[in-house]
Amino acid sequence: LYGKAKAGENARSTVLTEQELAQFSQKVNTVQCQGCGNHCQLTVNVFADGKRFISGNRCDKPVTGKANNEDLDLYAYKLKLLDGYRKAAAPANSRGKIGIPLCLNMYELLPFWHTLFSRLGFEVVVSPFSNRKLYQSGQATIPSDTACFPAKLSHGHIHWLCEQGVDAIFYPCMSYNLDEHLGDNHYNCPIVTSYAENIKNNVDELSDPSITFRNPFLAFTSEYILTNRLVEEFQDIPAAEVKAAAHKAWEELAAVHMDIQKRVRKPCST
Repeated sequence: LYGKAKAGENARSTVLTEQELAQFSQKVNTVQCQGCGNHCQLTVNVFADGKRFISGNRCDKPVTGKANNEDLDLYAYKLKLLDGYRKAAAPANSRGKIGIPLCLNMYELLPFWHTLFSRLGFEVVVSPFSNRKLYQSGQATIPSDTACFPAKLSHGHIHWLCEQGVDAIFYPCMSYNLDEHLGDNHYNCPIVTSYAENIKNNVDELSDPSITFRNPFLAFTSEYILTNRLVEEFQDIPAAEVKAAAHKAWEELAAVHMDIQKRVRKPCST
């Protein structure tokens, strides 16, 4: 009755008719899934019309029928979006080559920073996605084991950028992040707020005079507050140009978030 009320007056029931029930049949098989190391014991119900119902699975791999299906993997989709920025072409007339470490909060905010610097005419070099080799390359510069693992990974990202011949590395300290209206405040953790200071004082490669390490204190409190701070930081660039680039970057970040939200609401193709 609840379903009927929600469906409306013109809705048609999908319950099987008496004749369809008379012809109804199903087969039940028990199999062990080989999609991953869990090896779940699956109960597979196969109906006369070819449709299946699977139970016993602890992930969606048996349901989709593909061990590596990325259609329902939002993280894979997000990585693909970020990888698009990493592979973007450099501007024809470059102001210089600037590196962005793909770590901590810079990971989530890559669409903003990449758009900002591209609009300002910089060739943007983004470090690769984290892996064990990248971590080990910067391990010797980690001053304390008490830091979280994501923070330790940032040393490898900085090391990688130093080897790419960049003119500058941009890794700001950020007290506030975007306000997602999910809590009383939107402070960043102490690591995100100040870890760039740790990097500056412990990575010896940054003492190379050919590399400028820019780690200003910024806040993503609002577009207005962030833009004014960027104008102060990049005084060698006309303020109007910085404001225009920051606005486009803010729009780009919002567009990426909207894209991901639409992906979440997309009906499953399987």
